[in-house]
Amino acid sequence: MSIAFETILAGLVEAIAYADGNAVDAKLHQTKAIDVKAIRAQQGSSQTEFSSSFDISAGTSRPT
Repeated sequence: MSIAFETILAGLVEAIAYADGNAVDAKLHQTKAIDVKAIRAQQGSSQTEFSSSFDISAGTSRPT
């Protein structure tokens, strides 16, 4: 097996263990919420303009 395959397999095994509630030696990355509305207001752009600049749908950039 290739090193790439072994690395991917190890990651998959860790992900399954984590999902099952087992402790794993993996880094957990958490992101903070971004205030998209405030950023848009700062830039003076509409939802459509803002979404277009990131090539995402307007619905994706709307607050939930």
